[in-house]
This record gives sequence, structure tokens and C-alpha cells, in this order.
Amino acid sequence: MAVSALAASLLVPGSALPAQADPTPAPASSGPVQTPFPRPEDPDASLRAAVVEARKHNRPVEVTDTFTETSRTWAFPDGSLKTESYSGPAQVKQQDGSWAWIDTTLVEKDGVLRPKVAKADLAFSLGGDDAPFAVMRRDADQSLSLSWDGNLPRPVVKGNVATYPDAAGPAADLVVTALPTGFRHDVVLRERPKEALEIRIPVESAELTLEKSAQDGLQLTDGEDKVVAQAPKPVMWDSTGAAAPRSAPIATSVVEDDGERTLVLKPDAGWLADPATTFPVVVDPTSTLTVKTDTLLSSGADCNTNDQPGATSLKIGAAYYSCNGVSAMNYWRSYLKFDVSALAGKPVVSSTMQLWRTESPGCHLRGNGKIYATRVGNDWTPGRMTWANKPSGTTDFVGTPCPTTGISTPGVMTWPITNWVKAWAGGQPNHGVELMGPSESVDRYNAYSAVFHSAETTGTGATPPKLITQYILPPEIPTVTAESVDSMDGEHAIVRESSAKVGYKSTSVDGRNLDYYVSVVDSTAPLPAWTTGGGEVGKWSFTEGVESADSSGKGNPLVFVSGRYSSVDGKDGKALFLNGAAANPSFASTQKAVLRTDRSFSAAGWVRLDSGNASAALISQSGAVNSAFIVGYDSSSRKWNMVMHHTDTATSSLTEIKSSAVAQVGVWTHLAGVYDAAAKKVRLYVNGVQAAEADYVAAPWQAGRSFWLNSGQSGGFGISSVKAAYDEIRAYDRALSPGELQWMLNLTPPTNANLPSGRGASITYDVGNVDSFKISVRACITGATPITCSESPYYRVTTDAPYLPTDTETGMADPAQPILSGMVNRPSGGPVTAKYFLYDSTGAPVGSSPLGERTVGSQERASFQLPENIVQPGGTYTWQMQACALEICTAKTAPVSVTIPGTPPDTPPVTVRHLTLLKDNFVVKSAKLDPTACDGSPCVVTDSATVQIGGTGTGRTAAVIGLKLDELPDGAGVSEGILKLGTPICPAGACPADAIITVTPLKSPVTGETRGSDLTGDADGSTTPYSLPLSAPQADIAGSEYQWLMLTSDKNEIITFGDAAAAEQPSLVLTYLPAGPPSKVLNLTTRGGDASAIASWGLPESNGGIAMLEGYDVEVTDGSGVVVDTLNVKDPWAAITGLANDITYTARVRAKTAFGIGDWESSSFTTKAVPPPPREGDTTCVPFLDSPPTAAVANTQSSAQTYIDRVKKYYQAQDAVLEGRADTIWDAPGVTADAPSAAKLSLLNTELVQARTAMEQAGTVRSGSTVEIPAAVVQATSGGMVRVTAEVKRSWIEQTPDTPASAKTNRPATGTAGQIEPSEAVIDIFVFDRCGNITIIQVPIEVEQDPTDFYYDEEWETYLATGFIPGEVPPSAATPSQAKAGAVGAASGQCDANPDDQYPEKKDTWVKERPGYSQYKLLKKQRHPTTRVLWKGWQLHAEARSTWCYPLGDDYGPLTTETWRIPSFVNYVRVYTIGPWKFKTKSELAEYRYILNNLVIKSAGEACFNTERESVTGGFNISIDTQRVGTAGVYGELNGSIETTCKPYEKMGPVKPTNPNPDDTFVLRAVWTKKTSKAECFEGPSNYCELTGYQHRFEPEVTFCHHVTAKVADCPEWIPTPYHSWWHDFLGRKKGNG
Repeated sequence: MAVSALAASLLVPGSALPAQADPTPAPASSGPVQTPFPRPEDPDASLRAAVVEARKHNRPVEVTDTFTETSRTWAFPDGSLKTESYSGPAQVKQQDGSWAWIDTTLVEKDGVLRPKVAKADLAFSLGGDDAPFAVMRRDADQSLSLSWDGNLPRPVVKGNVATYPDAAGPAADLVVTALPTGFRHDVVLRERPKEALEIRIPVESAELTLEKSAQDGLQLTDGEDKVVAQAPKPVMWDSTGAAAPRSAPIATSVVEDDGERTLVLKPDAGWLADPATTFPVVVDPTSTLTVKTDTLLSSGADCNTNDQPGATSLKIGAAYYSCNGVSAMNYWRSYLKFDVSALAGKPVVSSTMQLWRTESPGCHLRGNGKIYATRVGNDWTPGRMTWANKPSGTTDFVGTPCPTTGISTPGVMTWPITNWVKAWAGGQPNHGVELMGPSESVDRYNAYSAVFHSAETTGTGATPPKLITQYILPPEIPTVTAESVDSMDGEHAIVRESSAKVGYKSTSVDGRNLDYYVSVVDSTAPLPAWTTGGGEVGKWSFTEGVESADSSGKGNPLVFVSGRYSSVDGKDGKALFLNGAAANPSFASTQKAVLRTDRSFSAAGWVRLDSGNASAALISQSGAVNSAFIVGYDSSSRKWNMVMHHTDTATSSLTEIKSSAVAQVGVWTHLAGVYDAAAKKVRLYVNGVQAAEADYVAAPWQAGRSFWLNSGQSGGFGISSVKAAYDEIRAYDRALSPGELQWMLNLTPPTNANLPSGRGASITYDVGNVDSFKISVRACITGATPITCSESPYYRVTTDAPYLPTDTETGMADPAQPILSGMVNRPSGGPVTAKYFLYDSTGAPVGSSPLGERTVGSQERASFQLPENIVQPGGTYTWQMQACALEICTAKTAPVSVTIPGTPPDTPPVTVRHLTLLKDNFVVKSAKLDPTACDGSPCVVTDSATVQIGGTGTGRTAAVIGLKLDELPDGAGVSEGILKLGTPICPAGACPADAIITVTPLKSPVTGETRGSDLTGDADGSTTPYSLPLSAPQADIAGSEYQWLMLTSDKNEIITFGDAAAAEQPSLVLTYLPAGPPSKVLNLTTRGGDASAIASWGLPESNGGIAMLEGYDVEVTDGSGVVVDTLNVKDPWAAITGLANDITYTARVRAKTAFGIGDWESSSFTTKAVPPPPREGDTTCVPFLDSPPTAAVANTQSSAQTYIDRVKKYYQAQDAVLEGRADTIWDAPGVTADAPSAAKLSLLNTELVQARTAMEQAGTVRSGSTVEIPAAVVQATSGGMVRVTAEVKRSWIEQTPDTPASAKTNRPATGTAGQIEPSEAVIDIFVFDRCGNITIIQVPIEVEQDPTDFYYDEEWETYLATGFIPGEVPPSAATPSQAKAGAVGAASGQCDANPDDQYPEKKDTWVKERPGYSQYKLLKKQRHPTTRVLWKGWQLHAEARSTWCYPLGDDYGPLTTETWRIPSFVNYVRVYTIGPWKFKTKSELAEYRYILNNLVIKSAGEACFNTERESVTGGFNISIDTQRVGTAGVYGELNGSIETTCKPYEKMGPVKPTNPNPDDTFVLRAVWTKKTSKAECFEGPSNYCELTGYQHRFEPEVTFCHHVTAKVADCPEWIPTPYHSWWHDFLGRKKGNG
């Protein structure tokens, strides 16, 4: 564990870094209060819960929360756990969250063959013409499909294999096999071909590229040239048999013609014609797979020169092969890798590798009859290995005997590899396992093999290789408390007492007793006897039976030379004796580096040297050539010594120090070597006393190999071992103090030993009221093997925190530059830094934060004079100060007010403010980017005082910064944020002038668990990284200020910013719009109705900064001023109901945001009853007479409800038809020919019946319809008409065939007049004429808004006049080439009889059909069913439409709908500024920039076509742009007999706009179009096919993220609802729901 407090790593931007001393002591209680420190989240919480469950039920329990595709874990009642890890995906997570074992058995589904359960999304053809025979989809955008020239027969399916008989010619079958992660396809030649064979396979690979690999195999790469799938070199083999099988390579190429790729395979005709070739022959062109973790490697005599990661079996052995006529022995090895990342840090008890053997003929007769598993020593890539470059093994190997009987009987073979898994769990690189046979030097007559299932083995009984690991859980991370805490902030506790009592407690999952070890570091007081010291990374006590164990919990066991060590009595219990000599070396070493020798470290322990005749390297850590350090014995001077090599080269110089006294031989001596990187010192201690010291000025370097006892290296030569004994050897990742080394002589036992689980303990530390220390507690299970511990972070406890400043005062000797001062104090009397903060009358910070600081002695007054021009005459300000020492700051003092004398300047109010955040507000971390940087494993980020960037290899370093924005007022909108890195400093002096610093925003918060190697993959793709030239290292990061930022350099030199010696420190200069109340609403208008009224108004000119409108308060008072109604509405209009008639009321309206409420605006209105409608059936009324009926004039009673009821009946009649309660509209209850709504309903009858029929065909049942009209305003208008303005709310229940009754879907929505089903929210206006007949007008919500909220710019005016949006070409402007290419708008000829014979010869006029939608509105936040306006002056235009052609007239000939061409497919999103408010002031410009930096746009469109299939088992019969389902993103949906096929076009986003230019139109996304789309329907021999419907789908999304506070953001979507047009038939008629 690092010495720095780990809890500091948990900080996120916006949180306070320093602790704060609370001036108010904790409240008194009956006893001392134990205040807990924050404890990290338990990483093993789900495992602990599972153990509790297992104990409760006394049986093993699956821990499904930890399941992955390659592992399963069980918890047992005894507290242990077992994880089974597989060498490839073995299970897949289902949609319901459950896990299912992979089963590649092929079943017919949705017109194709699919595996029952597989990781790969596969589809195989059921036969037919022009369809891919295999499709593999990687994700929504990436897919691979392989087609076949000619008609494919229906396949013969057996298990996971589909065989297409004679597909490749007579007696030549196409065989396709489904695998867990992909598929393979072969051509099986049952007979010798009569002519040369060429196999051509058309390939479609959306967003992927098929190409030959460097190994002559095949590979798929994505847009970033990353290999996502691969296959070995194609090969073919005959049926000669196992004795001498014959094989040959296949000439392979990938040809491209007109943008289409074809895989061409040419088997060797001579080899096929050779009489020695025995048929059938398997032509194996490729296995299309994802990258694998097990693979089969051949020595090459079988023509397989590369390994085969898709092999369906693993193998070892030897056999005689013939390849291209050359015969030789062929050998096999297999390689496996298991993902054990979930075991990281776990105490492993046992681990066994298990493989399922299918046969092993001859294996037990060769060599010693064992199959060897060897731990692989370096990395390997499946699909890229050859026998020559195969990875090297280590000295770790395990042999398991081959069975001597039942060699053809399948069974399990196992290899115990516990120590390997322990090493992997401890952080050593996991390069996997190599399997090899007992001998690789046999002749053709001694062939042998052993065959095992691989991860790709399929079918009944498939058993993939697995690793079975048993382990136990460490105790819970200890809870640590401190008593008598004055205040606590995060990991810092401030104590004002003379002693600090620290408590701690943990529990073991199985109830076993615990030992506690308390560590104290960074102490200003003498260390107590009970501390064990922090930063321990290695601890070897050589306890008998577990001599090699590392009890530090860091996973660094020692390995000994067999037969050359023994256990002897030691300094404390047993010790290790290495009994070697020069001729018989004896040493102990770890399997990886233990110390970071390029940083501070200490190595110490008890040593007994048996002879002084030879020099000895007693403790060391080696690089490639030299040991970075050696603590040992020099025979020439007979003294203890310490050596530090300066480099890892043969000619390296060195620094050596020796003890002053002669070494004692045969006596236990405590030696310690210390390197202090900060002080640049190397020190040698003998028996706790410093024996030598020297400066070490060379650059430290990392020795990345092993930690050694009794061995070392110098100049590339090993140092001979001697006879020596060792006890209590320790390694630390910091420089130990003399006090700690004195303590180590005592060999103190645990602080508290053998305590029951859950029982707390405590220790008291005498802090003398002026001290500070960091404390950590480690809890270990008593007597557990292996050592099983958990450790708390380091927490600081201090009594030397500064007190809150007192006696604050303002000096006004110079009113233009007041002096701010206060008394500071600290218990120790040490220096205190005072920091000052200034705020204006609104509470906004002034200048920088902090504005300034001063460091003075304790009990002194700290004074700071304001810089010039900070305050203005006549202004009122407040200021505060805080005191800081060590890592801790007090809270700020109470605000002190000061008014500057003088007359305020005649300047406009400040609407744009500025704030500079200094380095205090930066949280800086350092990150090693290489995934092997920390002893072969990733490094976690660490806290850093400076920003350091650069380096090479494993030392390549990035910086990560988070910004604390506490001083930024809530609701502030940052329009500009200039990040200044300050003055760079480089080790060589001058920094590279052409260096570029790249600042990349990250998507995720950075914590103490974040690994440096993960940062690059966490980059926020919606934001372009910022480039900062080193000559001027600054950039505007507005829009990213709330994110963590990663800083990298394009140079290798280490570049440092923020060093204390730098002339300019890092800062962030913010320009922001403060939040305030909105202004008044504009143009409030009220119109009285029957006991009701409508009020409407315009948006306020200002929202009060970048604060979105939350809505409006509406208050209604009568003539006496009594409030009769209050409303809270989201849109700029309100329906006011529940009033009395013939009374004058006043309505008041005000806007509100999260940060304020605007002033009221008022308007009065008078209510008046409306005349009743004629009775239903009254035929005496004649519409449109000049005068209203007499009855209407005389009416004084309210008739509003009568009109509302008639509106409700209008919709209830529609519901009756849709639910099947009425066959037609005329059968609906209450509908008669003379009903007021009859005319309107008659127009909907056909569409209602069609909609019901469509639901019936889809098996959808609709019921439970309701109609509500909660607030309606009824008003009389001119001509005797009555107008009802209402928002109609409708809901119903839908149940589909796949939906159980318990999961019916409730469909609430806002009704509309012009459609059968609802769309987005609108206002419905129902107009009744004098005879009661109904007319319905549907208007958008905006109709009630003020005209000043709309502004038609030039682009919109052009659109209204021409119907074309930017990017379209009007017909008159279309060039011949544009018309030929089908450009949008090139209409001359787009409805003529076209070249693909879509339409017959014209008999009459052809007409364009353009269904679609258009939204032209103010920016809104839509959360159905409400819509609210956000800003005045901003507008959104989103549009989608399609054009196709249909014949008009009765005689249009034999119209065919087997082809449907869409000449124009348009989608459009535009956001821009409007009106006279455009960028006239600084605040408007700041508003523009803020919105620009915080908008994100996404959009996607799809063209969908329907056909009705005769059989639900048939395949999909539609292609779009010649592409079938499963290719290029084309996908199919099947609902009953209706087949829907859709193709997405041009998905975009998320993107952010860039380069704000106030002089230009604010266009975020220009038009994008798919200029043409064509669907074709294919008929089979007995299959009639007709395209029956078309639908345009458009999903635009405009998201705006507004920070309400520094830690809370609101990100509304302005167009969250996707648009799906109505289904249309070929003649443009509506067929179904939109």
C-alpha cells in the first residue's frame, strides 16, 4: 500500500480536498463519542452475502452476481468459495438476467437457422437464391455475411451442422457449423472433381473489412484496423486415415470488384487429381471466430503452419503427415488461457486445471508417459503463432500420466496448478498454459496423441477446459473510529485532546478469530511500540510448513532450489537456512519484482552468515544485467555493505557504502538497506543503528525481475551463493525511519491477537496535543493458510490542525485596496497559511479563488491587501478567510461586510462574470498508461502534487485532473473556461518547444481504484480532445469543466506543470452567466369563456442566466381581490376552469426557474355563459344562417358540460370500433346519421376498420379504453359558433400474443383529431356551428404562445416557399448527373417509368406521395405528455419525409408492387438562434457559447417495408438496396404472417457542435439524406410475394446538459419521442398506426 492516504484517491471534482476544523466542538454525551472514518465499499459484498445464504440453507449457493461468460462461482457453508473458469465463453446472459449454457444446436426461427444459445449472433440460410448462407452480427453496426452463387438447397440439419447437398457441384456439399463464438464452413468433396475447382464466396461486411492476414489466413478488421475476428490459413485434407493423412494448402485471395469483396478459393487441382488422395476431401476455407483463449498449434507437416484458434479440439502428440508431397513427423501442442481477474487478491487454497480427454492412443508408451502442463512465460496471440515463434515456457511444469487402459474411453485429466494461480491472483502476468506430450522425438511408427475438448467443442457432452479454484475471503475491511473528535472531513480527524484513541473492528465471513496489525506512518511524534510500520510489500517469516509464504498479503512467495535449503531455529521461531556454495548454489527468489527500485524502498531482516571467506549478496532485486541494490557482505573488508548500481548495463557505475564495524560471523544480525528518493540518500543500518550513508545522485531505475536471497547480479554475472540463514525478512515501498528500524528489533506480535470475529479493539496514541499521524488497520484471520487479510486506508489523526481564524477586520487606510486580516493559531506554534475569499453583493466570487494567501507564524495576524481594481466605489462586498496547515484547512470564517466609499460608476449591470480557480482547486493524479507498468500488471492512479506527463514504455505517464467548482455559484452557465497549465519544467532544462499537450475529457469519475491502462478507453467520444501547444499551454475547455481530464504529451521527455519552482501555476479562468430570476412574461392575454377562460403569454425576454424555465405560476382573483384559483403550468398558456359566470376576474402570471421567480404580469377578463346546442336529431336548424337561433340569445345558464360530453362521445365511438364492440362507426353507441359528429366520424370509418384489421392480423387485442377531458374552456365566438379548447387524454390496454395477461401494456396518450391514434401533445379545438355540427382543429401547443416567440429566418421562408430544406436540389437546378444519380429533389424524371422497370408504362399522371413530419418550434423539454418552453430566441427544426410515386387514374395497367423505390429519403435537424435577440450583448454571446458547449445531437433514420407471407416458417423475402436480412444492418421482424424488413441509414452522433461563430446561423446538423432506397420482393416456386406497406422511421435527439449545482446536472432531451410514419400502401393510403 502506498504511504499516501488512499482515501484521497476517492475525491471527485467538486468535493473538498482539505479537512475543515469545525470551530464548534462536538456535543456533549454520556461518554466519549466514537466517530467512524469513511470505509471503502466492500468489493466482496456479494460473495459474503452468498456465504451467509449458504450457511443459512446448509448447501452451496450460486453467486450469480459474479457470473461471467467464462466463469461461475459458488459459495459454501464453510465460508469457502469455488470458481470454475473456462477457456472460452461457456454461458450467455439472457434478457431476463438468468444465465444459460451455450447450446449451438440449430433450430429454425424467423425464417433462418439459429443456434439455441450462443455468444455469436448467427443466422444460416434455409435455402433459396441470392441470400447469404451465413450471417454473423458483431453489434448493431458490424456484421459479416457470406453468400453463395446460385440457388442453395434446403439444408440437412444435424445438431449444430447444416449441410447443403451438392451446393458446390455434383457430390460437393457446403457444410456450415455453428460454434459458440462464430461459425466455420467447409466444402466436402465426396468424389474426385472432373475439372479444376474454384469456390467464390461473395462477402458483405458492414463496418468491417475482410482481408488476408500477414500469416496468409483471413481476418476482419474494424474502422480502426483492430482485428475483431480471424481465421487460420485455409487448408484441405483427405480421408487417408490417422496413419499418414495427406493435406494441402489452398490458394486464397480476396478480390474486390465495384466495391464488392469476394473470397476466392482455388484448391490444388493436381493434389485433388492425385490417385493417392482419398475421398471424401474436406476443403476448410475458414473459421470465422472472435479472438480465442485456447488454440491448437502444429509443427507444420500437416500444412497448418499457424495455430488454429477455432479448432474444435485440443491435441498433443505426433503423427506422420504428407503436405504437398513432402512427408514428415508432425507434432502438436495446445495453449490455453483462463480469465482469473476475479481472483485478484483472493487467498487461493487450491486450483486444478481439468480437460475432457476423448482418446489418447499410444500416449502412455512414449517418453515417461506424462502430458505436461507448463506455465507460459510470455504473451501470445491466437491465430498468429507458428512453431518457430511459439511462446517460451517457464521452469514451472506439472506432469499427469496418460491412462494405461481405456485409451479410447473418454474421461477427465487434471493438473494441479495452485501455485500458478496464486501467482496470477497476486498480480503476476497470466500468459496461460502450454500442453505438450511426453516426447517430441519419435518416428512414424511410434505416433501417439491425446485429444481434448476445446472451448469450441459443441454438441451433447461438450466439456470445455476449465480451471477449478477454491479460495477463502479475507475479513471485511476494518471499520476504524477515533474518539473525542473535534471535527472530521473525509479521511481527516481533528482531535483537541492530548491523546488519540483509535478503535477498529472487522468480521470474518465464517466467524473465525482475527488478528489486528496497526500501522502508523507520517508521524510527527515517536512511534509507539505497537505499530507495525506501513507500506509493507513483502514479509517472509519462514514458518515451518509454509516456509515460502509471503504473509504481507501481496502474493510474493519464495521459490527454493530443491534439496538445498532447510528449516532451522531462528531469531523468532523457525528460520530458513540456504546451505549452498559456489559449486552448489542455493538461493530463494520470488517470481516477480517486489519493490519499485526507482522509488523509495527499504529491505531488512535478520541474517546469520556462517563464513566470512566469500562476499555475499544477501538481499537483492535484479534487472536484466545488474541488481538495482544489494544488501550484503564484502569479504575483502569483512564489513556489511550496500551497493546501488546506477544503470542496468554491463558498464554501469555504482554507489557502495560499508559499515564502520567489522561484520560478526555466525551471529544473528539485523541488516537494513534504505533508499530515500526524496533526500537522494542511500543508508545502511546494522542492528537498528545507521552504519553508513551516502548521496545517490544517479537517476533511479526499476529492476523488474526477481527479489533474491543469497544471490545477485553485477555486470551481467551472478554473485555466488554462500551458507546463510534468514529470518523475518521484510520489504517496504518507502524509506523506513530510524525509529521504525529500532522497533523491528523487538519482533512485536500483532497489536491484538486471536480476537473473536466482530469484537472491537482500540489503541491510544499519546499525541501531546501537537502531533499528527496516519493510521491504518489490517485484519487477518488467525492461523489461516494462506495468509488472509484486509486493510483499511490510511487515515490522518491530528491535534496540530490550525484553529479557525479570529479577530477578523478590514483595514480601510486605502479604500481602493482594503486590507483583510485575522489572527491565526496552531497548537504546535508552527507556520499557518491564511487564504482569502472575496464576494460581491450577490454572493458571486470576485477575482480568483482563493484571491490570495499569506503564511505567518502561529498566534500572528495574517494580512492581505486587495490588488488594484478589484473593488469598485460604492460597492458592498463580503470576505472570508481560512487557516491551513499540513493537509488540513479550517472552515471559512463568518462573512465580513465592507462597503467601499464613493459613488458607483455609471455602468450597466454585470450580466457576465469571471472567476479564476487557482491550483488549490485542482485534484491531480498520476497514471501509468501501460497495462504492465506495475510488475506486469496495470497501475492504479496515484495522488500527485504536480502534473507530470511523458515517458516511454512502461514508464509512460499521463496526468489526470479534476476541478473543484465549489466556488462557482449554483446554476452558473460556463461559457468559457480557459485552462492554463502554467510554466513547464523539464529535467534537461529546456522543454521541447514543439510539444503538444492533449487534454482528453473522460466519461467516468476517477477514483482510487481507477487503473491507468483503462483511461484511454474511457475517453468521451462526443468531445474532440483539446490540443495545447507547449509554447502557450492553454485551451478553452468549456463544456468539459465538470469531467475528469487526462493529459498526455506527444514527446518522450517528462514535462512537469505545477512545480513549486514554476513561474506560473496551473489555473482555470471561467467566464459564466450567473443564475437569477427570470424577467416578466410578455404580452399576457386573457379571454373569458363559460365559467372559464384561457390565458396565454410570451416567454420572458430573459431566463435569468442559463437557467431553464421550470414553468409558470398562475393566480386568479375576483373583483374583491380574493384568490379563487392557483395553477402551476409548464407551457405558456393555461385553461382556467371552475369559475362563475358574469364576473370580471384578474389573472396574474409569473415565470420561474430553479433559481428564482419573476415578477407578476396581470390581465383581466369576464366570464359569460354559452348558448346550449340544438337537441340531437333537431332537423329544423340550417347551418351558416346570418343570425343565431333565438334560444341561444336568451340563454343564461351554463351549457359548457353539454359540449364537453359531445366531444367525449366522439372519441368513445372510435374506441368502440377499434376494440371490436362495433363493426363500423355506424354501429357504435350513440352514433346516428343526424348526430352532430356523424359527418366527421364518417370520414374516419375506413381508417378505423383498417386499423382494427391490422391489429387482428398481428394478434393484438385492445380493451379498456377511457377518455378524459380534465380541463376544457368553452367560449362563444362570432356567427353563433361555440369553441371548446381541450387537451383530451385517452388510454387503453393492449395485449399481444407474446404478452401474458399479467403483463398487459397500458397505453396512455394525448388524443388528436386527425389521426386514429395519438401523436405528440397538441391542443384540440372543437368548433360547434349553430346547428351543433362538430369541426375539429388540431393545433400545436405553440399556437397559444406570443408571436414574439417565433421568427421565420431566410432559410425557413425558403423552406415554406419551396418545400426544400438546405441540401436539397430544386428540380429546376438539377443537373443531368444529379438526376441520373437520383439526387434529392431532382424530380424531373423521378416519377417516370424508370430503368429498373419498377412501374409499367404510364397510362395517366404519376403523383408524388410525401408522408412525413416537421417540427418547427422553440426549444422544448418534452416529457410526455407535457411540453415546456425553455428559451426565447432559440429554435429547432426537425423534419423527416420520403417520396415515392403512384399512378393517378382508373386505368394504370398491370401495376406491380414487387419493387418499391424511394427516390427521396430525407431527415433533418437544425437548432439556431432567431429574432432580434441574436448576439447583441455579452450575456447573449455567453449564452450562445454555453448552449453550444452543452448540446449533444444524435439522429437515425430507417426505411421499413412489409410483405404478407403465406407461411410463418418461410424466410424473409424482402431485400433493401439488394441487401437481405442480416447484412449491412438490415433486420427483420415477424408478427404473425406480416413480415417487416428495415434498414437503418446514416446513424449519427452523439456529436457536439464546434467553432462558435456569432455571425453565422447556428446550424448544429445540416440535412442528411439517403438519396434513394429500393426494396425488392422475391417470389419462390410456390410463393407469391408482394410489398404491402412502407414506413419511415426517424429518431432525432437533441440533449442539453445544464448543471444545477457543481455536482448535479439535468440533461433533458428536446426530441425524445421517435417519429414513425403511418404505414402506407403503394397508392399512399394509410394502413396502420403512425
